[in-house]
Amino acid sequence: MDDYVIPKKPKPSKKYLELIKAYKNFLADNNLDYDLDYLDKIVNDSNIHIMKLKYKYNRPRPKQIADFYGIQFNPYKLKTSKTPSYPSGHASQSYLLSEILSRNFPKHSVELRELAKNITLSRIKGGVHFPSDSAYGIKVAQAMLEVI
Repeated sequence: MDDYVIPKKPKPSKKYLELIKAYKNFLADNNLDYDLDYLDKIVNDSNIHIMKLKYKYNRPRPKQIADFYGIQFNPYKLKTSKTPSYPSGHASQSYLLSEILSRNFPKHSVELRELAKNITLSRIKGGVHFPSDSAYGIKVAQAMLEVI
């Protein structure tokens, strides 16, 4: 028993802190009480599966395709766009969080889904994802929701 170490609480990936922050701000702004550590856990746990898919498909980002074909393209420069493009982790995780929170706060489901939509679209408009990356990211979230 002397060598037993209490595991540390997992910290959210720095990559997804802004995504989680958007949901925490939404909860705070609407005076909604929720286990914020659980949101971190959802993002961390889902990230494992999303990364496996990203590296399985290994799809280049839009900028990489543009560079290959000699096309001038200037996407947003984001630290969160260093992994393969497909599926979109932000789409997966934002829809996952929105649906889980909608179960607990059904009166806010429209706003939560709109938040997920905005996060997802910002990645496409920013030039770091193709629309199909996000579409599949949402399907990944739907599959995860079936087991949560």
